[in-house]
Amino acid sequence: MNATCGVFRQMAFVACCSILLITHAKYAAATEVSLCDYWPHKAGNIWESWHPGEPSYYLYCIEEEMNINGCQVWKTMSGSGDLAGPQVSYTVFVDGWMCITDRAEDLEQLPAITGNLQQFLPLTIVVDEPIYLPIMRQTATFRIGSLFSFYPDGIHSMGCNDLLRFSLGDQPDVLVLTTGWVKWLALGRGLGVMSDRFLPINTIAVSGGCDSSLAITRPPVGGRHEEGSRLELSVEVAGKSSGLLYQWIRNGTYATGQTGSVYTIEALGFGDAGRYSCIVSNPGKGSVQTLPVEIRVVEAGTLPAAGL
Repeated sequence: MNATCGVFRQMAFVACCSILLITHAKYAAATEVSLCDYWPHKAGNIWESWHPGEPSYYLYCIEEEMNINGCQVWKTMSGSGDLAGPQVSYTVFVDGWMCITDRAEDLEQLPAITGNLQQFLPLTIVVDEPIYLPIMRQTATFRIGSLFSFYPDGIHSMGCNDLLRFSLGDQPDVLVLTTGWVKWLALGRGLGVMSDRFLPINTIAVSGGCDSSLAITRPPVGGRHEEGSRLELSVEVAGKSSGLLYQWIRNGTYATGQTGSVYTIEALGFGDAGRYSCIVSNPGKGSVQTLPVEIRVVEAGTLPAAGL
């Protein structure tokens, strides 16, 4: 009897230790990400959604960058749904938050958050941990996964059952703002807005990130290449040349070992065809991703000698 009790006590002790270890691992592994890694802000960046036959649209365009009282400020044009047209607003990075307002006079009081200036998203996000968002007046949670893991079939358009799909294809690293089952906003790493609640973005023009060193001057170029030929894709950025990190993406997944400014395949095979892009990061200051380019592989000897 005593031996049996001892065994049960030992089993209970092991179970309790396992629970404590799992709980500790959960909190120890809490992932913090920078908003600038997922929403690059630079004058000229544009996110747009237009779908044939759909009356709704989404537009977010960064028009101008300013520094007011030591705070980064971007003048933006945005609109969605049945709005008559894009509306002027201002995005401000202040006190650890991305804040927004539609009144220029609110900027005069920076770094104070006054008037219509409201806290929208934290600049440092803890994944899978609920956070109260003042502008939404409710608690929300940020999740991370691939784009198609959140939207495997696309998005049901507002007011009908039509499915709208993502023209840029899958992305391996997407930050999604959720409340319960509702997905309010999806941000692709280095790309920014991938969808709002009702519309997938199908036009993105991102030339740089929150940090001035993340300005892409020469993105990779797609095209047709013969089987067995050498492929070299490259990306160049302005300003800072050292300390930047690179990660190439192939067909919506991270390409193993491809972490330099140049992606090389010595002898192309038909299986190498697909979409390629590159995320460039300045640690702690943000990321920007080149738009996917299409690489097509054709039989050897079928291309003109002069090139593609």
